[in-house]
Amino acid sequence: MTSRTHTQEYTSLSSILHKIMTDLATIQMTCTPLLESDGNNWAVFSQKFKWHLEGLGLNTHFSRENYLKPCTEEEPKQAENKTNKEFETNQMEWKTKLLEWRAANKEWIKEEGQAKSQLASTIPNSVFIECCQYTDFNRG
Repeated sequence: MTSRTHTQEYTSLSSILHKIMTDLATIQMTCTPLLESDGNNWAVFSQKFKWHLEGLGLNTHFSRENYLKPCTEEEPKQAENKTNKEFETNQMEWKTKLLEWRAANKEWIKEEGQAKSQLASTIPNSVFIECCQYTDFNRG
């Protein structure tokens, strides 16, 4: 009985160690390049960063072709010629459309956050602060 339990524990420990080693190898392979604070390595950094994002499947988030289409529905306003019931109906329809838009774009929004996080982790704080004033890097 003791040897069986010991074998089961060893198998569990062995599988845990294997997972840790695999994760460490993955982390090492996906190590992001760092931009020097003086920008001297910009040419190398930018190419390495592009390749890094390609490896993560996030490279299109810094491209001019990949935009999130904005929700074009505007929140309804209370009009003088509409009843409260009509306004409430319009308000509910708008909220439904907004929720549908968010659900349809949830994955893109998540990936955009991941791409921005990758960038933020590779640039100096002074550059990061400068970037924070832009809402869209592609249109700046």
